[in-house]
Amino acid sequence: MTTKGNSNNKRSKNTKNQQAQSILLVVAIVAAIYIVQAFFPSLFDDTPEDYLGTQSHQISKVFIIADGGASLEFMPGKGATLTFGSQAYDVEVSQLSSGRISATIKGLDSEIGFDGTGSLGKAKTREGVAFAQLAKLAMDSGELFVDRDGLWYSMSFFYSVLARQEDMHNYVFKARISGPDVFVAVDRTISEDEAGALIKELKSIYTFNEAKARQCVQASGNDAISRPEIDQNKKYPNIYYYHFHTYDRNGAHAWYGSPHSAEKSNRKAS
Repeated sequence: MTTKGNSNNKRSKNTKNQQAQSILLVVAIVAAIYIVQAFFPSLFDDTPEDYLGTQSHQISKVFIIADGGASLEFMPGKGATLTFGSQAYDVEVSQLSSGRISATIKGLDSEIGFDGTGSLGKAKTREGVAFAQLAKLAMDSGELFVDRDGLWYSMSFFYSVLARQEDMHNYVFKARISGPDVFVAVDRTISEDEAGALIKELKSIYTFNEAKARQCVQASGNDAISRPEIDQNKKYPNIYYYHFHTYDRNGAHAWYGSPHSAEKSNRKAS
């Protein structure tokens, strides 16, 4: 009986020791996870990399314009590509706005200039002439322009991408009014803090998500107006978006969501 009792006691102690070791192991693992999270937070950050302000390679909305045997393609984060016959050329575009075009076709060292008067300026090669003609058509479309901040798309053109991709609904972009629409700089996204800094500088942003738009205003150090608004007395054919202002209405907009257009029946002389 004594031997059997001792054997049972040993098994009981072994079981308790194993349980204690298991508990210690779990505690050690949990502690290790907290330590790694504290010192390497990016490993556990499920926020899309593009949202952190890097190049937005997931933004796949391509603008293509073609005429005859040539085509010109704009891709966010990747610049422009001219296809002429069977050859494709990367194009560095520094300006495509206000009736002016400035670009260089890589591989040809062909500088392109267009002053808005109908002259092709420095476009001396066939490829240069083709690019200048296509670039003018792209500019005249009203769907995009290029300036020192890179490629800008009109939201009415770009919105279909955001509507389809839920993972992009918290992305934030630089934005501004140009002509009848809001345009967004699509080469890269910006963080909430960057958006707050822009709003503080009286500049505007766009995001798909209403809550994110409010948070961007608050990131400026100012509170947001209590309710979003959309411009009253809308005039056809302008396109409008719900938005927040800072509480003191410093002039910046935090636009969000889908485009809204005025009805023709509401058209008024400006």
